[in-house]
Amino acid sequence: MKRITLELGGKSPVLVTKNANIDQAVEGVVNGIFINAGQVCDAGSRLIVADEIHDDFMQKLIEHVRALPMGPGLDEQAFIGPLASDAHKRQVAGFVELTIQDRLDMALDQRTDTSTGYFCSLVIIQDCPLDHPCWTDEIFGPFLVVQRADGIEQMLKIANDIRFGLGAASFCRISRKSCNVYAGFAWARFTSMVTVFLIPPFRLAGRACPDLAKTWALNRLKATWKRLRSCFRARYHQVLAKRRQRRGRWHLRYSRPP
Repeated sequence: MKRITLELGGKSPVLVTKNANIDQAVEGVVNGIFINAGQVCDAGSRLIVADEIHDDFMQKLIEHVRALPMGPGLDEQAFIGPLASDAHKRQVAGFVELTIQDRLDMALDQRTDTSTGYFCSLVIIQDCPLDHPCWTDEIFGPFLVVQRADGIEQMLKIANDIRFGLGAASFCRISRKSCNVYAGFAWARFTSMVTVFLIPPFRLAGRACPDLAKTWALNRLKATWKRLRSCFRARYHQVLAKRRQRRGRWHLRYSRPP
């Protein structure tokens, strides 16, 4: 049986700094969370925006999302499709009800006719508390939570304060400081679909899941050792075969009668 370790989800952060191209960042954020109705393992479901551009960015983001066409998956004109099942639709709707119950700031609640199909509302939560389930739990739907931050240090602190560690994206000028996000996959100026660079040490297990990270690392070490052992054994037998072949030739050469 093959030993594997999987992280099947995440809560990937998207950082938008004050020097980012707003139009490009809006398009990237929309593609990162609303494509496939948010049903992507590394969807950029947490948005962290710099204070200096927060208001302008949110205005353009909401206008962009309101214009997204919704329809069946086979409709080429539709950007937002249905969810995978009725059970998943009820799960996402539960987070919407929790948002209303806790009176969070819903910057967008684009409700749709959910009587037919597995369609759900497009939701953007502004200034979401960092300890709220909408911020900490994977929803796996068209559900975006937003926080503002003052400076790259605070943005990185908010981005890394999560138990997941699958992916991250940033819309900013590339610098060493902007790369200090703990994620297995990281995108620069893009979200999903286009991998620009990987940030070492290629962690896919999450920061607050030490058992999973330990298991993943141990399995990788075991798998690497098995491959090395197989290579060494194969090489050892090749060397032995060559030595036996040379000895056989020597014996035939010098054991002949004069």
